[in-house]
Amino acid sequence: MGNETDMRRQPTSCRSFHWPVIVTALAFGLFARVGWTSGETVNLGLGNLDPGQTVTITFDVTVDSRPPDFTQVCNQGVVSATNHSNQLTDDPAAGGTVDPTCTAVPAPPGGKVTLLKSVVNNNGGTASVNDFGMTLGGTTVNSGAALNFAAGSVVAIDEAGLTGYSFVSITGTGCPAALGGTVTVNVGDDIVCTITNDDIQPTLKVIKTVVNNDGGTAVAADFTMDVSGTNVSSTGFPGDTAGTTVTLDAGSYSVTESGPSGYMSTLSTDCAGTIGVGENLVCTVTNDDEPVTGSIVIVEDTFPDGPQDFSFSTTGGLVPAGFDLDDDADGTLLNSRSYTNVAAGFYSVTQASVVDYTTALNCVDSSGGTMTAGAVASINLAPGETVTCTFSNSRAVPPIAVLEPDSFIYLFSSLASILLVAVMRGRKRRRD
Repeated sequence: MGNETDMRRQPTSCRSFHWPVIVTALAFGLFARVGWTSGETVNLGLGNLDPGQTVTITFDVTVDSRPPDFTQVCNQGVVSATNHSNQLTDDPAAGGTVDPTCTAVPAPPGGKVTLLKSVVNNNGGTASVNDFGMTLGGTTVNSGAALNFAAGSVVAIDEAGLTGYSFVSITGTGCPAALGGTVTVNVGDDIVCTITNDDIQPTLKVIKTVVNNDGGTAVAADFTMDVSGTNVSSTGFPGDTAGTTVTLDAGSYSVTESGPSGYMSTLSTDCAGTIGVGENLVCTVTNDDEPVTGSIVIVEDTFPDGPQDFSFSTTGGLVPAGFDLDDDADGTLLNSRSYTNVAAGFYSVTQASVVDYTTALNCVDSSGGTMTAGAVASINLAPGETVTCTFSNSRAVPPIAVLEPDSFIYLFSSLASILLVAVMRGRKRRRD
């Protein structure tokens, strides 16, 4: 088992992991004694041996859990180990137990490496020096921590990083220029490396979209976009369909606008809220032209007032397209018709002729776009205006014959004529 040593020869050096033992045959049995100056004694019952017979016994020694910067030296020889807790494993077939004595010996002298962190928070960032997951030789360390390394060690300097922060540099004598680089530690080295990170300024892209599907004519540049926040690079600028990008610090922000009336505004989700370091958000502001409306009022004015109905017809999409009005007091029909929420555009209203009535038409149009001809009103309705057209219908009086005593016959075509003649006759009589 293991390496064997002839007990007739005295070993002059220790062999790793093996402990040679000299065994001597005595009349009453066998005793084994360690062949080194460890002071340990092993008693083994091997039975009777013949004179001159040689037996070799080998013990395997294992030492566990050594301190990281120490090795072990045992009195049985130098043993590779991980702890100086003096544990021993021997060959079970030997039937014996040994407690070796081991001494912890520091590793050969080397140097140390210290890692520092510098964080630049000039764009609203709030990270601290220990938020970046720095490592020395794969071991996570905080800023300012120093680790000792044996001479000749090659130590990698790295970090996990943090969203919203850029790597700027690594500085220090003997330090690498980039993350993942290494330093070589020599005896007595005291290496200090500083990693610098800077918060990345956020950006906001503002896009303007204009929809003209109801007669609108505005373009993106007719609207002024306003961005509020901290350290905004441009707070006010014309709208642009391709978008305008501004920089600002991390924190709350909002986008508003001003521009032509008659447009409904819709803002996307990222037009207001909170922006973080390193973020690049897009705000889209959409303006859709609203249907621009006005009103048309048609009035029927009859002289004298009476039950006569007057019919009207329209063009241009007014609803209803036709209607009747009169100018009496019974309430069966109204003497006016109003059209509201009418889209700007061209319309016409025509009154049908009625026997014994003459029609006069007058329209009030603030934009001046309405024309009249006979009983037809041609209306050019402007956005937001009200056009009122009054159809005045006067009843025609048939001629009246009046026979005077002096045999003159007067024909009167109207009540006004009768009154005029009556006045003239009265004046003539007074002169007589």
